[in-house]
Amino acid sequence: MAGTNLTDIIALLKEANDYGIKVFFENNNLLVHTPDEQEIDEHILNKLRANKEHLVSYFSKHTPIENRSVADKGIQPYDRNVVKHVPLSFSQERLWFIDQLEGSISYHLPNILRLKGTLNREALAYAFQEIVNRHEVLRTVMTEEAGVAYQQVLDKGKWNIKVTDDPIYKQNEKALEEYLRSLIEVPFDLQKDHMLRADLICLSADEHVLLVTLHHIASDGWSTGIIVPELVELYQSFVEGRPAQLLPLTIQYADYAIWQRENLSATVLKEKLDYWKGKLKGSSTLELPIDYVRPIVQSTHGASRRYRLDPALSDQLQALSLQQGSTLFMTLLAAFNVLLYRYSGQPDICVGSPIAGRTRQEAEGLVGFFINTLVLRNHLDGDPSFISLLEQVKQTTLDAYDHQEVPFEKVVEAVAEERYLNRTPLFQVMFELQNVPEAPALHLNGLHLFQEETKYTSAQFDLTFSIRESTDGLEVLVIYGADLFNEATLDRMMAHYEQLLRAVIKTPTVQISQLFMISAAEEYQLLHVFNDTQVDYPQSKTFITLFDEQAKSSPDAIAVTFGAESLTYKTLSVRANQLAHHLRKLGVKANTLVPVCIERSPDMIIGILGIMKAGAAYVPVDLEYPAERIRYILEDCEASIVVSSSYGKQKIELAGFTNIIALDIDRELIDQQPETLPETIPGPHHLAYVIYTSGSTGKPKGVMVEHQGMLNHLFAKVNDLKIDEGTILAYTAAYTFDISVWQMFAALLCGGRTIIYSEETIFQPAELVNAIDNDRVTILELVPSYLNALLQENTSAALKHLRFLVVTGEAVSRHLLMKWFGHKDYGTIPVVNAYGPTEASDDITHYLMNNVPDYTNIPVGKPIQNMRIYVLNNEQQLCPVGVPGEIFVSGVGVARGYLNLEQLTTEKFIKDPFSKESAARMYRTGDVGRWLPDGNLEYLGRTDDQVKIRGLRIELGEIENALLECDLVKEAIVTVRTGSPDDNGNDSATLTGYIVPNGGFDRAGVLTYLKEKLPEYMIPYVLVALDKLPLTANGKIDKQALPDPVEADGLPEYEYVGPGNETERMLTNIWQELLGIERVSIRDNFFRLGGNSLMAIRLISSVYVATGLKIPVRTFFQLSTIEALARYTRINLNQHTLDATYENLEMIEL
Repeated sequence: MAGTNLTDIIALLKEANDYGIKVFFENNNLLVHTPDEQEIDEHILNKLRANKEHLVSYFSKHTPIENRSVADKGIQPYDRNVVKHVPLSFSQERLWFIDQLEGSISYHLPNILRLKGTLNREALAYAFQEIVNRHEVLRTVMTEEAGVAYQQVLDKGKWNIKVTDDPIYKQNEKALEEYLRSLIEVPFDLQKDHMLRADLICLSADEHVLLVTLHHIASDGWSTGIIVPELVELYQSFVEGRPAQLLPLTIQYADYAIWQRENLSATVLKEKLDYWKGKLKGSSTLELPIDYVRPIVQSTHGASRRYRLDPALSDQLQALSLQQGSTLFMTLLAAFNVLLYRYSGQPDICVGSPIAGRTRQEAEGLVGFFINTLVLRNHLDGDPSFISLLEQVKQTTLDAYDHQEVPFEKVVEAVAEERYLNRTPLFQVMFELQNVPEAPALHLNGLHLFQEETKYTSAQFDLTFSIRESTDGLEVLVIYGADLFNEATLDRMMAHYEQLLRAVIKTPTVQISQLFMISAAEEYQLLHVFNDTQVDYPQSKTFITLFDEQAKSSPDAIAVTFGAESLTYKTLSVRANQLAHHLRKLGVKANTLVPVCIERSPDMIIGILGIMKAGAAYVPVDLEYPAERIRYILEDCEASIVVSSSYGKQKIELAGFTNIIALDIDRELIDQQPETLPETIPGPHHLAYVIYTSGSTGKPKGVMVEHQGMLNHLFAKVNDLKIDEGTILAYTAAYTFDISVWQMFAALLCGGRTIIYSEETIFQPAELVNAIDNDRVTILELVPSYLNALLQENTSAALKHLRFLVVTGEAVSRHLLMKWFGHKDYGTIPVVNAYGPTEASDDITHYLMNNVPDYTNIPVGKPIQNMRIYVLNNEQQLCPVGVPGEIFVSGVGVARGYLNLEQLTTEKFIKDPFSKESAARMYRTGDVGRWLPDGNLEYLGRTDDQVKIRGLRIELGEIENALLECDLVKEAIVTVRTGSPDDNGNDSATLTGYIVPNGGFDRAGVLTYLKEKLPEYMIPYVLVALDKLPLTANGKIDKQALPDPVEADGLPEYEYVGPGNETERMLTNIWQELLGIERVSIRDNFFRLGGNSLMAIRLISSVYVATGLKIPVRTFFQLSTIEALARYTRINLNQHTLDATYENLEMIEL
């Protein structure tokens, strides 16, 4: 149970009583009394003082029955002759609904006992039969009338124990384990079955295994503590031939259910609910990093791990709790909140915690489902100290205890605006502390009973942390969704929790950001193992000197080809040298910025090389830029001269600049210059180039990259792609993008060749792939959008000479890789996924793939040579493996900064606190990523582009992948349109899907497919069909060029649509009556109109009465509009079967 709840208080009172201390409550004062001659034990007195608030709360709610007012009669037995329909308790009602929705196997409560010795089977059967007879709830079934469930008690004497005597289980422990699992997983039929099953398996004459399975709808953990001693007494009394010594039950669980409904009047409920509404309004959905894609429907497939915290730590936590006037539960929960905050990055944390729910003395001896769930919401923003957080947690917990009478189901109905099939409402993580001692072994008349751990685990939540106090410290049982997390993730999480607890003990007054969570070993792994990237390369040289050496080594080898024109290394070097001398004469020197504005041609490379050989840095300017952008760049870099061509000269002059070298016009003049390399050449720390990237202010910003960073990146490509003199590298990029640098120059370091392809060829994927094949290209780099278009082409090009395909610039999807590796010709060609910002000299990671990797989100790889990557949280502390944070990069490739933007440079290029070098800097990329256990980096998106739909964080790539996997779709991109914030401050964002259909546009078919793959909140609100997706100059999808969805004839924005046939009219009438709404559109979502789970059951019942068709609850949740349900109803009624699915329905946007 949750810490310091009813169980805790009763245990404390019993402990005090054992010391002879009586605790009572009088005139709103808490008093203690001991016999005159006895001294008060200080240890107990201190515990009573620490729990004073909880004791006062307990006594105020648990005053003896005889002291209550006449108006408060307590729980009374109902008249069986008068009350014909006994309602379910609120907790039962929730479980009944869950059973209707998805089955309730996860709410089976199995207990396995190993019985050794002489077993009296008749006594055992008798004892169980009497337990079932004694506690009506164990023989209560649920009946339904008009969508409302009631309790019906079955007659006594109808229960039987099942006995299995099969030799296979005597000899094969594995077979026994599987048999027990199969028994546990047999569903309870809540309309027919007893709520307790007992299976006895005979292993030998003196050894048996007893499996007792209860359904949670009739029992809870407290109930087990009632059943076991009663079972023992009944067994012994039968063996000994005497009456059982059990106190008679004056009330039953059904009496409690009736009392609960009567006691929780509308006035009381409103008062209590107002607290929960205020407390939980606008709460966030906890988004822990998971290892697998969350299923469309929540899975109960669970697994568990057990851990132990040593007694010394347990004692220290107890002492800290006592010192702070809190309880151990509160301290553990506060640290758990910090853990969740560190893992999710969300300061708004909601955690569920169970509480006994037996607020009446009369109920303490009853078997039944009393347990209630409290939602404990705490805020960790503002970086409070741990002590401050603990105080907040304490107050939150006490307030929750004061309002615990409100059933969780009512809180959900009042607070949860959305219900999803793939997660629990309001909270996704459960936390509890149990101080119930471990059950001792039982000995009955020569029979010994030993509790065995069940190997069957189901997960009702994403995570459940269940902590139990023991003499050996704190035992932690973690139950987790096995479809969300793997075992290693939980081991790391628990290690981090333990580290936090030890930090709390050591420094409880520090801010929570300063509580160390990562061990020294993990810190070493993150900083040194994952960043073991040191590789020697000629650091004292630059590309210029190395290229000059290569030109002397292989002067007659072909360096550059463009169409029919080719340049040898010698020719290329000489012409670049001559341009360098010419530029020097015109005043160009080290670190001068010289713009290049020239079309794709060998002159482009000559111009760039000439500028760098002159000691200057080149600034690429696209010929197709608007004159205003060209003017801004030239002014920003204070250009004194521009290298261009006759065509480019005209564009530059339009921008108002006249000092231009046109390489074709000025050829004769340049050819008169010396052919040797100028004496003054750049060094490693001189600028190599300035590339302008998009700026948040609307103006581009120039990134200044030094020669050392450029050269390191070139050698990373040389080493990882095995570039040599036989390499033929395709130049496909625009030279205004950073990937152009290595495409131009990496092969030229090694005596290989660069082939420049024209824009006309690049804009025709079929033409490009044929050219690459004919030119025997060995290395090709493309952005994924372009690669997808290329794979659509019907070409005979086999690319038999291609050694590597490099993808970069966008996230590459698993679906795209499946197409590549599944291609009959390309499937054996390795793919390298590359990632990096311009501010780090281009790529900083490489991920080599020889087949489709076993990842849903394809990693971007490990750091390249001499670069270091850190994943940091908001406090710029290391994030553990698996935990998302911002990607920072350090190393030789980090750029000098932004040109003329000192403040932005200071903000983005900061001191590297993890480096031993005092001058080391790191660049904050603004990208979100996380380390995988194998040291690869996973890219997750942008920090400034986080998408939330109805409070849930989503990945657009997941939706795009689902679209691309649909046979009806050829290409797809998903965007977000943001509207005005809702009442809770969340942006009313909607998703728009742009697709290139594979044939005709089958909107209904696409939506149907998505419904089967994605949860409802991830289905695009609007679908737009396009002939092709617009691309930018470098081949990426141009989101700015996507049309307005409404103007492009996408799905219309919301409007009222009335019923169009009899089925829709029937459903509309039912909805309007049930919801109390005068007009309902057939496209309205039932739950957004205020419908809840119980209303859904009643609606389904009404449809059944009207049509004879029973709509499955899950189907109703998935459709949930009149239009979709009407289609489902008509199809299934026409087919006279309930097995028909909605596969052929046109799914309507919600």
